[in-house]
Amino acid sequence: MIYAHYRTNGSLLDLPIEEYLKRVTNPKTPIYIVGKFPPTNETLVAGDIWLYRGKHTWKFGLDHIWEGRKLELKKRGVYTVKELVNFLILLINKRTPIYPEPKHTKAAIIKSSKGAVIVENIADDYSAVTLLLATPASPLPVQRRWGNKPLNTIKTDCKII
Repeated sequence: MIYAHYRTNGSLLDLPIEEYLKRVTNPKTPIYIVGKFPPTNETLVAGDIWLYRGKHTWKFGLDHIWEGRKLELKKRGVYTVKELVNFLILLINKRTPIYPEPKHTKAAIIKSSKGAVIVENIADDYSAVTLLLATPASPLPVQRRWGNKPLNTIKTDCKII
């Protein structure tokens, strides 16, 4: 188990996301490690990918993901913080390709068949900034938006909680 050293208060993770957002108000609060970013080049170093509490107006983290994707996530059975963490962990699994995000040199997209997570490098760790969800009717336009050449792939799975 790779991330056995990190434990958080289980009762908070079991809360519905709206309740968690009311109780935990600091946007910089780390929630859980959702993946491990491999080394790719000089601008995108290796590091843990964290889900932070975040803020919608700052466009990052749990708050931003929930605000923008609440209806789609509920359709997929995601209601609690733990369910969202596990959903992200399953998106960022081994062999998932990593594409560059052209607008920011310190950001990348990790795409699986279910959707994509945009991550940004912050002080040698990464933050899950936002989430894009794919459906059979509208797959993600990765080739048009990010290019068709992945930088690398995820090398290590993160164990679901």
